[in-house]
Amino acid sequence: MLQKDMSKAEIEKALEGKGEYIQIDLLTKLIEDKPGILMKRHVYTRLAKIYQDKKMFKDAARNYEHLGVNSVTFADKTKYFLIAAEFYIKDGAFNEADSAMKKAMGEANSFERVEIYYSLKQFYKNQAEEYESKNKWNKASVIYEKLLKMKITHQEEGEIRKKLLYLYEKLGKFKEYHLLEKNE
Repeated sequence: MLQKDMSKAEIEKALEGKGEYIQIDLLTKLIEDKPGILMKRHVYTRLAKIYQDKKMFKDAARNYEHLGVNSVTFADKTKYFLIAAEFYIKDGAFNEADSAMKKAMGEANSFERVEIYYSLKQFYKNQAEEYESKNKWNKASVIYEKLLKMKITHQEEGEIRKKLLYLYEKLGKFKEYHLLEKNE
């Protein structure tokens, strides 16, 4: 059993050799004991890594959000909220991704906001391309539709429209295909 007054080394030793789900359970119970902020950050980092390795992206994102909340510097807060947004996108939880992005924007200056927005667009594009490569065309089309609603350049819009037209044709979404084609 983990205790909130244990050191990081003691916690790591106690977790050594245990399965991921037992580690998750022990670390979650430790968080419920309300440890200090440094210990919380360590536990959330461990939990996020475990969830990330298990491809449980929504849970990883939640832990990164907790890291953002429990961070001291604006740079750390922004970094962790942006990582949370990336994992929410991987999970397909776009509303949560937008919420995490807004939290990151709230901690950033105007220059950093532009970088955050660019990073978020890139996360969406990368995920859509990954879906395309795995022939998950419907999921890819949903992301491209979302990208069309974002602030994008004229060139990006043209590329996304081409991809969407191709995906609509593959999916047999002829109504959407003709509507998009007509709006070009």
